[in-house]
Amino acid sequence: MLLEVLVNDVPSSNTEKSWEFRMNLLEIKKTSKLRLCFNDEDGLWIEKTFIDGPTEFSPNHFTRNILGGLLETTEPTWDIFMDDVPMVTSQFTTLKTTKRDHYNAARKRMMCKVKEFRSNDKIDKAEILLFNDHSLITEGSITNIAVKMTDNNGTRYVTPHLTSGCLCGIMRYYLLKKGHIVEGDVPKGSLKDGDVILIFNGVMGCVKGTIRM
Repeated sequence: MLLEVLVNDVPSSNTEKSWEFRMNLLEIKKTSKLRLCFNDEDGLWIEKTFIDGPTEFSPNHFTRNILGGLLETTEPTWDIFMDDVPMVTSQFTTLKTTKRDHYNAARKRMMCKVKEFRSNDKIDKAEILLFNDHSLITEGSITNIAVKMTDNNGTRYVTPHLTSGCLCGIMRYYLLKKGHIVEGDVPKGSLKDGDVILIFNGVMGCVKGTIRM
């Protein structure tokens, strides 16, 4: 059922509507963000948004673009601000749902910080870090995060534990499985202005951002 719903959403000018046929289509000329939604009343459906992205993929596209933030030569391109209000963690922060007023509220607070820093209201490539009532960083409003930290095991990128209240994101899971990041506590007070961190999600991949305080 899931496969059929996804394939039926593939854009096509062909009149053939069978999903078996559409699986073989090579007519997609735009990059889309597909959100698979479901509930008890309506079953499964797709929400689609066209985004800026490649229409053709080179063999090294994944390493250079999706995992580009892991490269030492990659410069930070995002501005990262710190929220002022602790996030109330719940199943709605651990799981991805459309009930996201808490994230929307954080992004509104971020807009005020962006205006002060940039002298404009453009919020492209801007993110806000959330923290719980124990002053531990959890995630961003639209991303998971990892901070470079040094301990007895060396220097590694550390992403907050799921017990902090963060979302169990797809890119977070991938980076953990591949050993690019590890889980640990990220105290709010450990970050300072100018620090460079990783932010990532399943759409934009892994990029670097600079803490702005």
